[in-house]
Amino acid sequence: MATFNSAGIPAGLMRLQGGLVFTLGHILVVVAGAELFTGNNLIVIAYVDG
Repeated sequence: MATFNSAGIPAGLMRLQGGLVFTLGHILVVVAGAELFTGNNLIVIAYVDG
């Protein structure tokens, strides 16, 4: 028996969708040459820390 979330969508389908969206986002960041939010925060923290 399949496990469903509150929206009635099977859990496996939600996991697949999440994986595809994460992968697409990562590819777009690499191709576009963008910087990740976490990396920018680490640079600021290192600068403030000295």
